[in-house]
Amino acid sequence: MRFRRIISLVPSDTFNLARLGLLHQLVGRTRYCVVPDGVQQIPVIGGTKDVSVRDVIALAPDIVLANQEENSKSDVLALRAAGLNVRLTFPKTVEDGFQDFEALAACLGLDRPAIARPAPCPMSTRKCFVPIWRLPWMTINGQTYIGDVLRWLGLVNVFEHLPSEDAQGKDSRYARLTMDQMLQAQPDVVLLGDDPYPFGSEHVHYFRSLDIPAARTGAIFRVSGRDLCWPGAWAEHGLLRLRKVMSVRDEP
Repeated sequence: MRFRRIISLVPSDTFNLARLGLLHQLVGRTRYCVVPDGVQQIPVIGGTKDVSVRDVIALAPDIVLANQEENSKSDVLALRAAGLNVRLTFPKTVEDGFQDFEALAACLGLDRPAIARPAPCPMSTRKCFVPIWRLPWMTINGQTYIGDVLRWLGLVNVFEHLPSEDAQGKDSRYARLTMDQMLQAQPDVVLLGDDPYPFGSEHVHYFRSLDIPAARTGAIFRVSGRDLCWPGAWAEHGLLRLRKVMSVRDEP
């Protein structure tokens, strides 16, 4: 089935559409869907967590692309209740992302896209810490897309085994932590993304001041949050960029 009018509520899916040559069929996007060039002229229907359901309905899409993790459950339910066709995905691994990209192409009536799956790095014993927020500090466990990216890089997530649910059964894969917990974990590598939290050079200096192996060896790297977080077509080159940046000492 070929869908002519598409709305994307997911920045990485917006890029997937562009990679498939379908940006001209995109009639709505979130304010966070800002790549590739040319997408800025497409109407905005809110953010990933605060979609304007009324605006989406008014645009009369044939299909809405959503993500279980990025979009709110209430918005997805409201769109479906309005009779809209919502394609909901939830990639937790690098391979999930590539398969979802291929499935999206099939869903939209296209041939299987040519995409290079970079080979993973050999697994090492190097322990890695990835903060995704500060005040409060937050990180990820192993049941997340970022967690699998670390495995692809051959790194051991120092908080791999944090529980995925709290005592109330709520998702806790993205967990709060203290700096004492991080210091006790003694990471060999620290990766600081620019999204969702914009870690900058001042945070590199902060981690370099700590008594951890990563500070002593200079293995504290600023990386693209998209390269860490975006599955699908973006990962084709994003994973290679992550591997490359880790081989270069980060500048102050």
